[in-house]
Amino acid sequence: MYFSRLIKVRNIQIKKVLFVILVSVFFSCSKDMVNLNDPQNFNEGNYFSNMNECLESVAAVYSNLVDPGLDKYFYHAIDALGQEMALLTGTEPTQPQFNNYNVDANNPINAWIWKSLFRQVWRASFALEKIETWQPVIESEQQQKEYMIGECKFFRAWSYYYLTQLYGDVPMHLTASDIKTNPAKALTPVAQIGSTIIEPELLSAIQMLPSKWESKYLGRITKGAAQTYLAKYYIGAAKFNEAITQLNNVIDDVTAGYTYSPDFYGMFSNDDNRINPEIIMQTIHDASDAASLWFYFLIDLHEKSGKNSYNNKMNYYSRNDMCDFPLTDAAVSNANANQFVYTLNGSDYIDPRAAMTFYGGTNPDGTTLGATTYIGGNWPYAPHEEGKSNTGYMLKKYMPFENVSVISSFGGNAGENSTVWTRLTDVKLLLAEAKLFSNDIPGSFNLINEVRTRPAVAAEPYTSQFTNADDAFKALMKERYVELSCEQHHWFDLRRWDMLGKIDMTAQIAAESGKTMPAAAKTLPLPQGEKDTNPFID
Repeated sequence: MYFSRLIKVRNIQIKKVLFVILVSVFFSCSKDMVNLNDPQNFNEGNYFSNMNECLESVAAVYSNLVDPGLDKYFYHAIDALGQEMALLTGTEPTQPQFNNYNVDANNPINAWIWKSLFRQVWRASFALEKIETWQPVIESEQQQKEYMIGECKFFRAWSYYYLTQLYGDVPMHLTASDIKTNPAKALTPVAQIGSTIIEPELLSAIQMLPSKWESKYLGRITKGAAQTYLAKYYIGAAKFNEAITQLNNVIDDVTAGYTYSPDFYGMFSNDDNRINPEIIMQTIHDASDAASLWFYFLIDLHEKSGKNSYNNKMNYYSRNDMCDFPLTDAAVSNANANQFVYTLNGSDYIDPRAAMTFYGGTNPDGTTLGATTYIGGNWPYAPHEEGKSNTGYMLKKYMPFENVSVISSFGGNAGENSTVWTRLTDVKLLLAEAKLFSNDIPGSFNLINEVRTRPAVAAEPYTSQFTNADDAFKALMKERYVELSCEQHHWFDLRRWDMLGKIDMTAQIAAESGKTMPAAAKTLPLPQGEKDTNPFID
């Protein structure tokens, strides 16, 4: 069982973190750190007894968002399932299984995603247990305690949200003590997990989290992130009015001050994208941090060196130096690129976001999709052809070559841009969706056009009001696809719409890409390792 192995590893890792901390204390003589007499004889009962130590437990939760964790295979797998990326064998020969909907129980990437999400559950549960027990000694620390509890509750709910979206029924653990004493459990129905953890813990997090952190805490979870994910859950549960309330709260939060980015490409690929006003939740990556050297990425030492919510990798799609090895792991699929060509107001239209989203070339029919030039010259490649190298579109989002001032010689990226989990435009389109499903077609129409015509995109608007809900839904699906392409949303959009009965997911995949998806592939298989070690799962 995954949790039983994890708890042992966790204690070993904590000892090593403490050792590094104590070495730092010895050399810096910092009075802010607590020096234990015997760091190798770790006892969790007498640690996590002050604010700094509690913050360490929260940092460990965030660290799972970087590699090794949810920083690579999650992105690849989700965009492959949605047919947005055409995965090649790369370093993992089982990657194409996600493109072909034949993921088996022994797939190591699938096992890694499962393990990473449950690792997030364990760490958030462990930190929550310790922080709730801690009694602040000064009044100003009470607010920090509340914030940290809110962060832990958010990540428990967030992890279960993705687990249920990807796997359906999964084991449910309510506390760290529960995990320790009963690491193996039977599967819990999705609805029960939603009503027991996802909804109540996100509601609680909303009450506890700040709208905005001071600059030194940039990247920590805010009230807006919790409201956005609760709205996603509510829409999937057909609670559209509740979703509208949460989404409007995000938009109207003056303290948070979310606004559209003035630069679509820069929102992902500027050195300073982390301060972009459109971003609501992000994973911070930092090449300048002394504890974020290449060993941090290449070897599992990111919990043994401090600063463990940072690393020097940007979104993993940008790991390859485009100038030399552009298509070693993944390319934007032809099916994705073709989504940017559609009928608008009765005429064929190429969406301007094509050139902002991927690099491309000339199609056989003479049309051009994507950006044809980049800082290194002309982009030479045509659409992807099976078995042929130097063909295919290449992602431009998260590719730093146009904007980042410092590029490393290894891997082609050393910028400081963050991975974006959700942003204001996602919120606006979710609101359009909730309004549409509440029969407010004009409200949905206005929001879709608002997103399309904002200055950073300047796409042409729909000139005529949608005549019926079906036309409105088709426009919404198109807008979410082209706006959020390769941001790990499309697969979950399809899952949500399928569960709501708005689409047949298998038919939609076939229409978009020509791929045949078995109905069983709507969820990923439980990993074989879980089945082998959990006697409650067949």
